[in-house]
Amino acid sequence: KGVKSASMKISKSKGIHSITKNGEITSNIKTKLINISEVAQKNIIYTSNKDNKTGQHRLKYLIKGKKIKALRKANDEYYEVETVGRLKGNQIINKKGALVGQFTKNKNGFNTLEAGLQESLNKGIRLTPDYLILNRIKNNRVYDDNSNIIATIISSSNDKKVKHIMDFKYKRIIGQINKKNKKFLIDWRKNLTKTRVKATSKKSKRIHELLTNGVSIKELKRSGVIHPNVPEKYLNEFKKTGKLANKLDIHHKSNVANHPDLAGDSKNLILVDKKTHKELHGGSYLNPSTDNGVDCYDTAA
Repeated sequence: KGVKSASMKISKSKGIHSITKNGEITSNIKTKLINISEVAQKNIIYTSNKDNKTGQHRLKYLIKGKKIKALRKANDEYYEVETVGRLKGNQIINKKGALVGQFTKNKNGFNTLEAGLQESLNKGIRLTPDYLILNRIKNNRVYDDNSNIIATIISSSNDKKVKHIMDFKYKRIIGQINKKNKKFLIDWRKNLTKTRVKATSKKSKRIHELLTNGVSIKELKRSGVIHPNVPEKYLNEFKKTGKLANKLDIHHKSNVANHPDLAGDSKNLILVDKKTHKELHGGSYLNPSTDNGVDCYDTAA
C-alpha cells in the first residue's frame, strides 16, 4: 500500500530484463526495481478490474512527472519497464498521439483506469484523445494495423443514437459509438450495466407482485417466468420478503455481452436459483448463457 510521501525511491537496476505477463524474467530490456511502499498513491494507476485471486485492483502504471511507465510484477516485486506515453490531464497519450488509457479516482481515492474504455483498447480499438476511432473501417468492419478484422459495428435495435462495437471473433460487445458524431462512448459499460440492473430489479418486483397476488408457483414455472429447478422453499421465502437474498438471481437468457439490446428486455429475464444460474453460464458468469429451453411470455413482462 502507498504512503503519504510524494517522493519515490528507485533501487539500483536489476540489470537487463524483460518481465512477461506471467511474471517470468528473461533477458531483453532494462528494468528498475521499485520499492512500491514508498510510492505515493497519487503516482500509481491501477487496473479497472480486480484480480480474480486477490480481489484487489492490480498496479498498472507509474506516474513520473509527465511520463507514464508500465509496471510489472515478478517474484513478488514490482519493476518499472517501458514508457507507454505521456500524461495529459487524466489521459495517457502515446508517441503517435493515440489514447493508451484514461483514469479517474475511485471511492478510495485511487487512480483507476476507465473499465469500458480499457476493454476496447485491449481489444485493438485505437482512439484519438477526442475519442474518434483511428482504425481503418470499411463496410462496418474494423481492422487492426495488420489488416485483420477485429470488430464489427452494428446499429442498436432499441437505441437509435448509438452503434455497438462487437468483437469479431467472440461476437461480444467491446464498445459503443455515438451514431451522429462517431465518437466512442466512454460510459458504454456503465450505461449497459445500469440498463441491466434496472431491468432485473423491475423483473424481481414484478414476480414478487405476481406471487403475492396469488399466481401459483406452478403456473409461473410453466410460463417460463421462474426456472423449473428453483426450490419451492426459496420461492416461499422470496414471497414473504421480496428479496432475492443469496439464494436467487435474475438471469438473462440471452446474455448481455453478446446481445446488448436485450439487456433491458423483460422477456429475456427469468428467475433462477444461484446454482442453476451458474450452470446456465457453464460454470462461470464470464461465459455466455446456455439455452435453457424455456421461453418467457407476458405473464411477468
